[in-house]
Formats: sequence, C-alpha cells, structure tokens
Amino acid sequence: MKLEITSFGFPIIRLDKSESAIIISDAHIGLSKKSKNAKCNLKDLYSFLKALHNNKLDCEKELKQPSLFVLLGDFLDFWQGDINTILCDFYGIAKVLLSLNFLKLYIAGNHDRIIGRVILKDIEGKNDFLIMPEMAVLESGGKRFALIHGHQFDSLFIKLRGLWQIESYIYSLAEGFMSLPGRSEWYLAGFSALSGLLLLIYSELLRKIPGFIRPFVYVAPLLLMLPLLIMTIRKIQDELWYLFVLPLSQSLNLQRTKFKHLKKISKKVILDWLKANKDLIGEANGIIFGHTHVPGIAVTNGYVFANSGSWLTEKYKRGISNTFIYVENGEIYLFQYKNGKCLLLEKA
Repeated sequence: MKLEITSFGFPIIRLDKSESAIIISDAHIGLSKKSKNAKCNLKDLYSFLKALHNNKLDCEKELKQPSLFVLLGDFLDFWQGDINTILCDFYGIAKVLLSLNFLKLYIAGNHDRIIGRVILKDIEGKNDFLIMPEMAVLESGGKRFALIHGHQFDSLFIKLRGLWQIESYIYSLAEGFMSLPGRSEWYLAGFSALSGLLLLIYSELLRKIPGFIRPFVYVAPLLLMLPLLIMTIRKIQDELWYLFVLPLSQSLNLQRTKFKHLKKISKKVILDWLKANKDLIGEANGIIFGHTHVPGIAVTNGYVFANSGSWLTEKYKRGISNTFIYVENGEIYLFQYKNGKCLLLEKA
C-alpha cells in the first residue's frame, strides 16, 4: 500500500493487488440516551470489529484482512449527542478500533465535522490513524474511487455553502459552557445576558456618549448575550434542524439524499461533483459515500456509485443496517453483518 498526501491536503491511497479495504459509515455513536433519535447498534459494531481484529469474519466470500479501514463520516455524533454519552458509548468501540493493525482513515461528515482537523500520532510519531475533513482517493485494481461522506450532494448543504459548519462550532462552545457544575452555566449565561441588556438600556438613556465609543457600547451587550444564545441553540438544535430547517428545505424544493436509495438519487448531482473536483482527484471510476443510511450499489454511464449504509437501530433505519463496503482489486462488494455472519448483498 502506498500513501500520498496531495498538495491539496487529502490522501491518495493505492492498494496492491493482494490488498483490500473495508469501509463503514454512519454509526452515530453517542445517542444511546436519546430515545427519540437513532441509536448505534453498539454490540453488533463491537462484534464486527472484534471479528475483524481476530481475522475471523464469517463470510460466504473469503475476505482478506484489509490493509485499510475507513470510517466514512458520522461515526461519532457531535451534532446531537452530548460529550459524556459519546465518550461512554465510544469507549468499548475505541479499544478494539485502535487495536486494528492496519491503516485507519476517518473522513469527517456533517455530524462529526469538528474533528476534521485533528492530527493523531502515537508516542513514536507513527501516523496510522488519518483524519480528513473532506475526502480521500482510493486506488484499487487500476480503478480510482473518491471517498466522501455524502452530505455534499444535498442541495441544502450546497446552498448554505460553509455556513452549516457553524453548528459544529456552536457545539464546541456550548460544551465548554455546559462543563460547569450543575446548572450554574445557565445562571451565569443568564446573568451575562441580563447585564448586556441593562448595559444596552443604560446606553440608550445616556445620550451624551462620544461617537467613537458608541459602537463599542452596542457591541458589548451582544457579546454578553452570546453565551445564553449559544447554549439555547445547542439545547434546542434538534428541534431547530428537524422541525424548521428540513421542512423549510422541502418547501423550497431543496433536494436531499438522506434516506434515499441510490436508485432515487439524482446521478447528475454525483456526476457534477466528480466533474467539479476532477482537477483535485483526477479521472475517477466511481465514488463511495455514506450519509443516506440506505446501502446500495449502482452503475451509471460506466461509473460505480456505492453507499456504505449505517449501523443504526431497527427502529430508525430506512433500509437494512449493519452494512459495510469491501473493496478488492477494483471490485466493490456490499455486505451486511448479521448474527455474526457477513452476507453478500451486491457487487460491482
């Protein structure tokens, strides 16, 4: 296997003929305490990783021990989960995941965007766990595949451009405030907002404020109100996103790929993305992504499109769950891990 980091900052990974890769996505670890939302099948995921670690995957097709293991976004859910639950849910998974003795590549999705700039190296400086914010390129059997999470195909994210990433930063700031004991963070945020409001009212009563000071007088109250605003957005973000933003996107006829099978996703959108990024990734033979939670493989105009599905609970899934992509010698296989066995679903 050869690894090259391009001048644009993303990796190109070339597999030899005898090497393979396994790709999973959308585990959304960190939602176990939220009964209304998706939950990761933690026990199944742990069982799968343990079998992979021991090279004992039970499969009708012989699977080689991979040289590359890809987490294709939304593996951890920093969008909806709280940090304590994420750490507790991830602890058991992390122990076996980090013990996998091959290159691990994490490509951030929209729910785990904040880790997209993290650089991990062990104490000896070895970098066997790459984290990338956008994409990677996988070469196998003379074919080239782009690896991305898949939210890039949603019109909502396209129209918002980089603005959707603000949510990730709101999460980070809110977690900092909420680390205070008890509900003291709310009291302090409320006191800060009240102080800002009183300062604004007081400044309006004082008409003789010098002109060069006046802009600072108006900015200061806004800064004092910011902690309460950030915490409020963080607290009700599920309602804001699922009850307001998504219905708005539907009313504006903004296309979404979430919960759609490849057969119902516009191939033009995917082909347009490949064309727009041709200067970065070169001539690709296909693309592998997640995000939709619906696994599948499709071939259009000679291009292979593959979706890795999810590892979510039965109640939330829009299709079968516990699925993964296996790449060997240029061929793509879709498997489901069920009752300790890997069932072949599709190939291309």
